[in-house]
Amino acid sequence: MTSTKSYEDYVLGLYAAILKDMVVSYPGLRAEFDRDYKRLLSGVEHHGIAFLCDTLVAFSKHFDKCLDEQRLTPSGLIHMKPFKKGSTVPRLFKGLLLRVFHVSGDLLPVPDVQAIQHLRLLFQLSKNAKLPCPTQRTYESVQEFISTDAEVRLPDLDWDRADFRSDSARSLQFRDTRLFDLPSLPDLWDSPDSGEGQLSSCTGKDLFAVQCTADIVSSALGCFKAADWKCRHGPGAVADLRGAVLDKYSFPTWPARMETIFPCADFAFANQLLWADTLHHEEHLMPSEAESASRLLAVPKTYRAPRLIAAEPVAHQWGQQCLRDFLMSRVRHTPIKDSISF
Repeated sequence: MTSTKSYEDYVLGLYAAILKDMVVSYPGLRAEFDRDYKRLLSGVEHHGIAFLCDTLVAFSKHFDKCLDEQRLTPSGLIHMKPFKKGSTVPRLFKGLLLRVFHVSGDLLPVPDVQAIQHLRLLFQLSKNAKLPCPTQRTYESVQEFISTDAEVRLPDLDWDRADFRSDSARSLQFRDTRLFDLPSLPDLWDSPDSGEGQLSSCTGKDLFAVQCTADIVSSALGCFKAADWKCRHGPGAVADLRGAVLDKYSFPTWPARMETIFPCADFAFANQLLWADTLHHEEHLMPSEAESASRLLAVPKTYRAPRLIAAEPVAHQWGQQCLRDFLMSRVRHTPIKDSISF
């Protein structure tokens, strides 16, 4: 079931079975459910798999928003026009929708909760379809990523240096922010008394509060000592091992800037004796300033757009999993344990 056509047939068959089952709960809607199935067939015939994976999923979000606002408004989506003039209820699944909303669009005093559950199932049936999205959408997602990345301000510290020391970040404060660093936050300058290029006093207090919060959480997390935590390899793709070479423990390179926290002799080998034994004939394991770049990959998420991920070099992933172990363990002992769950 890898082709789009086979997926269409599979999901349409699933819709037919679900609508047949729903007749048990709503026998009076048998004829309406038959018409709904024909409308689904028409939607797929005219708009393809996108009708199931895009239009219905988009209407599901619109439906939830309308429930929150207690009124069904026009969605503007293809094939979802109102079933009659003066109404906002679309033809598709009209029978169930009219058990939740009045024909005018107002939420009923006592909406049918079971109908709401059925509608969400019908709208979201193809939400997580593992189908490759169109090439154009992948291209657009990558371009959006590049554009967003270009808008991020440059760091104050040179994180690319091989001799980078993380303790140099202690001198930085959120209140060090300058006007030209925040082009996307015009609401920060909300005080008419503030001079040009000056943050308002309210913003200064806000940034101070953010800094205090960050300091408290950082202190609660404690000092990170790599030797106290567990390194491991993740299940995903990596940037510098491809094809038949899949042994992640081989570490094609070891970046020099990892040495201060993750010494090669301690973290790239089972023990230092093994490190000493292999050092003279595997020079690539000597810390090097040359690093493999991360690779941007697009993996299936929804038909609307892929999920973009970064395949990291093996050594980076090894160290990141050590940090993961530290953070997941330490967060449970901090004030934010009730706000963050892994």
